[in-house]
Amino acid sequence: MTGHIPPDVRSFFVERDLAAIGQLLPLLFGDEFPWHDVSIELRLGPAHCRALSAKFPGVEVTPARARNVLTVPREVLERALPQADPHTATLCEQQCHELLDRRRRRQGTAAMMRALLVRDPSNMPSMATAARQLRIDPRTLHRHLAREHTSYRALITETREALAIELLATTGLTVAEVAHRLGYSEVAAFSRAFKTLDRRTT
Repeated sequence: MTGHIPPDVRSFFVERDLAAIGQLLPLLFGDEFPWHDVSIELRLGPAHCRALSAKFPGVEVTPARARNVLTVPREVLERALPQADPHTATLCEQQCHELLDRRRRRQGTAAMMRALLVRDPSNMPSMATAARQLRIDPRTLHRHLAREHTSYRALITETREALAIELLATTGLTVAEVAHRLGYSEVAAFSRAFKTLDRRTT
């Protein structure tokens, strides 16, 4: 399946998910989590690995490897979680089912458009270019999106907002770096576009 995902999108997913793991492990296992026993090897370049290493204190993130591997000792993963609670587990399972249901409903033209937009967030295609890539007429694309109660402009805003929240919350990138990755030439323009972002991510 990964062969169908563009390389830049794969890199984004790796950075996002590893940063989230770096935040979750201490929450799950406590402040005494043995970072010194963890090893990480990534297919990413040195710059990306340096940015991620801040999320893993004392762990060397090795770049330019053949595959992405995060290794945690088995005995650590087999520990009983201190905050384990059956009621919470049931709620989490229910939320996972709801999330899967929502993702299954993300079909049609809007889903294809989101996949196009996230390939290169710093250089999102125009509607005409997107229509050409989807091999349909721009007016047909507009009609399809309207039937799905959305528009090209709305999808651009939705995609940028979702990526901005994700990057700011999980990667440790600065506002300026996130703005650049999302195609904004100035931080001020990014801030104006997402004036409520700080309240939503703090």
